[in-house]
Amino acid sequence: MNEQSKSGQIYGYITGRIRQLDENTPWAKAMLAKLRRAAGKTPGESPEVWEVTLGGMPDELSGGNHDVSYAEQAVYTALTLYALHRQSGDTSMHEGKGLSLGGGAARLRNEKTESGIQRRFDAVITAKDMPELSYHARGLIQLMRASNTPVRLDYAQLAVDLFRYQFPEQRNKIHLKWGRDFYKNKIVEVNNKDE
Repeated sequence: MNEQSKSGQIYGYITGRIRQLDENTPWAKAMLAKLRRAAGKTPGESPEVWEVTLGGMPDELSGGNHDVSYAEQAVYTALTLYALHRQSGDTSMHEGKGLSLGGGAARLRNEKTESGIQRRFDAVITAKDMPELSYHARGLIQLMRASNTPVRLDYAQLAVDLFRYQFPEQRNKIHLKWGRDFYKNKIVEVNNKDE
């Protein structure tokens, strides 16, 4: 199965899982809490979330008898980040066809916090591997959660981006995509001292 087909399956899988997590049920509330506790761990360390991160996953996305597959890692990371974003809230933080991670970070920028947001975004963009990227993305997500204006991300697309990020030849494309979204509407002032 090719990367494009797997990306579509990941997008659909995450969309369905978030729909379940957004229901106002005891199961959803408990699973969101378990996912928050699983953030920062590896998929193999958190059997309490396997029901939502692995249950019903298409066989083509599974690692089988091998290490964690790229798809499993992407799904796990996206769902744990989503649970952190949803913490203490009753409203979904997922918006299909919505913002990328870079676009969400851009929404946080303002005169008071721009340098802090820039540092956190730069840390995400310069991450060398998934554990480092996940660590720095959690910081951005916590800022989004604390924002006065809700910042909703397209978590299904984030999962696809995280999947593609794990392929070395795709990593810079994901960085560029997020960078474009971060800088899309930012006006850069150039200081011309020679004039």
